[in-house]
Amino acid sequence: MKRHRLVRPSKRHGYVDSSHPCITERPIWFTVGLLTSEAYRSLRSPTSYIVYGIFKTKCQMENVGTKREPRWQIANDGKIEFSYKEAKDKYGISEQRFLRAIDDLVDKGFIDIRIQGGSEKGDMSLYAISNRWRYYGTDSFEKQERVKRVDGPGFAKGNKHGRNCNPDEKSQYVENVQQQKRFRRVQQSSDFIDELTGVDRRIEDIDCEIGRLSSTLDASNDTDKSGVEETLRKLSRERSILNELRKQTVDRLARVGEN
Repeated sequence: MKRHRLVRPSKRHGYVDSSHPCITERPIWFTVGLLTSEAYRSLRSPTSYIVYGIFKTKCQMENVGTKREPRWQIANDGKIEFSYKEAKDKYGISEQRFLRAIDDLVDKGFIDIRIQGGSEKGDMSLYAISNRWRYYGTDSFEKQERVKRVDGPGFAKGNKHGRNCNPDEKSQYVENVQQQKRFRRVQQSSDFIDELTGVDRRIEDIDCEIGRLSSTLDASNDTDKSGVEETLRKLSRERSILNELRKQTVDRLARVGEN
């Protein structure tokens, strides 16, 4: 029987793929306060509970504390993707049911839409897990809602986004779409730059370690020399992998700048 080593997520090694057995079987915690809250009990349909549970599985947890005093936070909060296609193909949730569930979860304060997706291919919404539900039903509750488009682009009679629309409304709509695209490009560029910084830092550490070991190689005896040579080979392989990763990241950053 194949045994799998439990790998915890870290900044250095990234996050374990969701297909890993240790991830697919990991627990998702719901506090007693959440389960007994008025907001959770007032969700409108079973689909809302299912969709919220799926959102929880998409959270990548990161320990920002210590081993003795761990403090976990959602590393990808505000960048969680959950498309209509994924809901339908993977979970069998129709577009209308998924849309109603999203509206329900936003209305009750369980999720927030950080970036509203558009109609173009690959332009998906980005979500964040919210704690607004704690104040649901009180004066302190901050109500939010999804930006809804009644009419899509086209030439149907009366379509406010079509040829006969109000010029001011059309220009405002176009400006909102362009602003969302600019924000998405800036966010992607920031992520790639952070990744490049981490890779460059690791390459610099490897170069320093290779230089230190190379300087002690001549003074080592045969037993120690074989160990040092094996370590140098491992560091060289890791450096080659990081160089390839750096090249791919630079290419992706350049493509974001071109769009």
